Amino acid sequence: MRAYYATRPEQLERRAERQKAWWTPERRRKYYTPKGRSGVVPWNKGLTKSDKRVARYAETQSAAKKGHRPPWLVPPVRRGPENNKWKGGVTPESQRIRRGPEYRAWRLAVLERDNYTCRQCERRKERGMVSHHVLDALAFPDRRTDVANGITLCQSCHRKVHSGVTRWSTQEELEAHRRTPHSV
Repeated sequence: MRAYYATRPEQLERRAERQKAWWTPERRRKYYTPKGRSGVVPWNKGLTKSDKRVARYAETQSAAKKGHRPPWLVPPVRRGPENNKWKGGVTPESQRIRRGPEYRAWRLAVLERDNYTCRQCERRKERGMVSHHVLDALAFPDRRTDVANGITLCQSCHRKVHSGVTRWSTQEELEAHRRTPHSV
């Protein structure tokens, strides 16, 4: 069966009149009054901000909104073997290398030697430049802090090197690349 919709103006007027007649004040109260709260007076009705109860409530609310949580809601900090990501106290060698003072000194020496200029695209920036090991630091630990084994790259060229687009497989290829004139 097809639904009937009033489309003519006189039909719309009759429908509006019927709806007005149906919405009596009693029905409005019935449908628009909250069911559980009708007749309940709020605790702070008629109180001013100078009242002690209002001030105490405001203090507790502001403390809660500032991030102070009750101790039973704060999760305990799990360090060491109690942490679910614990791997037996083994820090990967690459992390130990990169956090050490020798690596930081090597990185700064390479950046300063190349004057913070990418050796691939010759872009110069003070920030965001990467010191790249030409010969892998884990495969050649004796060349790890050798400044001659480092090259300065911008982040986009560094991504290209690691994706295999640009690669120096031998030390001779790197030396040939370094001999090409670069404007500083």
